[in-house]
Amino acid sequence: MVWVFGRKAVDDHTFIGMTKVDFGGEKRSEGTLDFSLTSISYDTETDDPASADLENNVAYGSWNFEFPFEADSENAREIQVNQKNDQGYGVKSVALSQCQLVINLDLPYTTLSEEEFSHEDFQRMWEAKTEGMDPVPEPPFTYEEFLAQKNYASCYAVVYDQDGNAYRPVSMGQTAKVIPTEGRSFEKLTIFLGDDLSLIDARTMEEAQNAAFLSVEVAIQQQE
Repeated sequence: MVWVFGRKAVDDHTFIGMTKVDFGGEKRSEGTLDFSLTSISYDTETDDPASADLENNVAYGSWNFEFPFEADSENAREIQVNQKNDQGYGVKSVALSQCQLVINLDLPYTTLSEEEFSHEDFQRMWEAKTEGMDPVPEPPFTYEEFLAQKNYASCYAVVYDQDGNAYRPVSMGQTAKVIPTEGRSFEKLTIFLGDDLSLIDARTMEEAQNAAFLSVEVAIQQQE
């Protein structure tokens, strides 16, 4: 499924939006993206996603596109921040481009020990996940790799710009929060971090400050 954000209607048949494509860690400065769709779903201004049946708002078909792309190095940059509180929560860097703002976080984490999760527990977990499969696939990771996986503490983020406008992430990944920017210009960012949903519900910068356990200011130097 591809989720389009920052979307805007152009006319009755056209809209403009943005999406994210993950190359699985591979860094590519240019290339061609093969993009295929089998259905397009949408909601209207009157639809209530919590209660409405949106099955009628789906168009099925087959669409295949090829998009040439090239990295925009002139308008994309990463600003090192490296500010952290005593509990281990912090902002490592801010990546800014014309389409998105990414807040890269430094979060405390835990890992499992052999006493907490034995090899027998690992085997039982995999047997439960693969119940009914024939043949049973091998686990994608070893027991040792499973124990070493980092379990990050939960954290929410809200960002305010120099004019007091609030931006809430559309992607709440564990260590990276993504905010669509749609070409906006930023001079200063104030980033609030907290572990309570009241931060996301804050209506003013003061409320966000009160709900946060860390606030970080980042100056954005304008590129010539």
